[in-house]
Amino acid sequence: MIKYNNLVIDKLGDITNGTLESSRLGLGLSEEEFRKLLSEQNKDIFEMIDDTLSDFVLNQIDQDYIHTWLKGTAKNQQTIVKEFPDFFRYYFIFVHAANKIFGRIEEETTGTTADIKEIILFCMLGNLCRMADEIGVLLTNGSTTAALSLWRVFYEYAVVGVFLMRHDSEELYQRYADHGQKNVDKQKNSFIKHFGELKFPPLTDSAIQDIELRSAELKEKYGNDFLGEYVWAKLIFGDDKKRVNFFDIELNAGMSRYRPFYIWASGVVHPTYNSMTDYFDKEGKLIIGDITRQKLDLHSYIDPAQLTLVVFYSFLDYFLYRYSSDGEYDTNVLVLRKIIERLKQTFPEKVD
Repeated sequence: MIKYNNLVIDKLGDITNGTLESSRLGLGLSEEEFRKLLSEQNKDIFEMIDDTLSDFVLNQIDQDYIHTWLKGTAKNQQTIVKEFPDFFRYYFIFVHAANKIFGRIEEETTGTTADIKEIILFCMLGNLCRMADEIGVLLTNGSTTAALSLWRVFYEYAVVGVFLMRHDSEELYQRYADHGQKNVDKQKNSFIKHFGELKFPPLTDSAIQDIELRSAELKEKYGNDFLGEYVWAKLIFGDDKKRVNFFDIELNAGMSRYRPFYIWASGVVHPTYNSMTDYFDKEGKLIIGDITRQKLDLHSYIDPAQLTLVVFYSFLDYFLYRYSSDGEYDTNVLVLRKIIERLKQTFPEKVD
């Protein structure tokens, strides 16, 4: 195994030797006497040197470091956006339009009560708006892999939202909401197992009892398997289907055409060998530096941006059909569709 010098501190060996030599001279010891002292108090002396050096290095870092970093990041964003202004303009116009929908609903519903359908769909829209904006910000930074990773989450939200709206069942929405207890139950079990090594205070008996009581109530209401993956959707698929998975929901929602992209994004999310080493040049050489470099070519931005908007459009199409005033739905979706069309016109000709 190759060992490398100066991984964190430049010229660490020279600094350490210089520190030791200064200490020897300060103590007035010969080299032989100093070596004897080091052998007798080896651990304490080197721990002191390590502690002193690490503090010294940290204290030498410019106090304005964060401002320097911020300027570099802002400059990088401006460079990328200026290089592809129309591309980012239409992307963020779409995101702005989605946020305007959310803002209008927030304005109209503040101080009112809503049923479980509205709560789920309004919160779903808000989360999609936030993630779409975050994906765009990541792209302006050249962080295309992170954008694609977040798109995978975005896509799951959108698919579930479309699935719920297509069936529009009060009971289905309620089951979906109740199924959130699954994560609460898993968090409780995991916390009980690990709180000691994490040095956290334990859950109170009453908190544990409340969680277990709620889980038991839901199993009594829906069946012992209710807290399994996607069991809430069995209302649509029927009890004859032993196991419901995300692909079933995706297919039923009419969004299976995006499955290849979902699998691609999943490969980016999971630490597979292929995803970690996807940085070879045409000659087959692994370019290590490319792993941490930001992408600066338009082709790298197209898939995360386009996938975000077309999937968001699928969700908003159902959402606007449900909530648009009479006579406004067609115009609303047409505006969104035209934004996507204009975004596509900014792509290079060879990109579909």
